[in-house]
Amino acid sequence: MINLLEGRNPRAKTEESQHEFEEYSKACIRSFVQNPNFKPFEWFCMQRSRRSRILFNTLFLQLVSLPPAVSGKIFIDSKENFDGRVMFDESQRLLTVLELDYRSSKPEQRGIRCNKLKDPRSFFSFMAACIVYFGFGFRGRV
Repeated sequence: MINLLEGRNPRAKTEESQHEFEEYSKACIRSFVQNPNFKPFEWFCMQRSRRSRILFNTLFLQLVSLPPAVSGKIFIDSKENFDGRVMFDESQRLLTVLELDYRSSKPEQRGIRCNKLKDPRSFFSFMAACIVYFGFGFRGRV
């Protein structure tokens, strides 16, 4: 998918070329996320460090306040019944893929000047917005 997007990325940014590129990107993302062979949680898990830290800290504080037998049972039950995968992309590869090639989601920051985006964002940010704000069958402007 990345190769397809890189091949369609307009060198000279204009309102029309950028609109076509972003619509093509949405179509690619949509076809990827709507693949019936994938369950969304199996392949996409966005890490928000501050929120993740708060969540894990809260869970830890709650668990350590319980008697060891109770917290141990909760841990074992959770481990046995958890139907999903937790993924961390420590390499942050997607942050550098097409990193300056999408317009901001904020209307006041969508400008193009001298064939370049005024306030660019990365493919990862664009893809995450498509999925987070509009769901896996997303619609609307991202």
